[in-house]
Amino acid sequence: MPRHYSQEFCTSCHIENDENKPKNKLTIHHARKGDVPADCVDCHTLNPLPHRIFHEIQARYESLQKLIASTNSTEQLEEKRLRLAKQVWTSMKNNNSSECRACHTDEAMNPRLQTPEAKKQHLDAFKSGATCIDCHKGIAHQISRDQFSEDEIKALEAPNPAFIRKIPEMYLSSQKKVENEKPANPKK
Repeated sequence: MPRHYSQEFCTSCHIENDENKPKNKLTIHHARKGDVPADCVDCHTLNPLPHRIFHEIQARYESLQKLIASTNSTEQLEEKRLRLAKQVWTSMKNNNSSECRACHTDEAMNPRLQTPEAKKQHLDAFKSGATCIDCHKGIAHQISRDQFSEDEIKALEAPNPAFIRKIPEMYLSSQKKVENEKPANPKK
């Protein structure tokens, strides 16, 4: 049996057939050249012990579902995909997207490499208490926002004032540099 917290362990139960593989392999976490690709365990388990225990229990429950044949086919998985995604996104929203932040630290998300729009959105997120999953839903499993009601989207994307953070100096200095580099509007 594959070792726990490995890609092999996850895919021993979770369906990764020809229909599902391309969805996962074409995501940004796998497609960028030069980056180390993220596997299931990178996003779905966290290092602190309570989270690992929770995910272990969850994995055993999902193994039981597999044994009783409730997710043995692509069709059965597709029926549950949206509900499962909502559960994961709610959990990520409640823990300030700590799964994302394990890799995407402030330092790793260099604002000089971001588009002006992305940089502005990240600055707004620091100020409002928005968390990664508020904007980046479906990035790993390609589930679309249009599968949700407006009320669900509003609840999933509402900032949490408890997550308001001080804007890192590197963002502020990068923003000042961009503003100083803007050409003056020539007079006509």
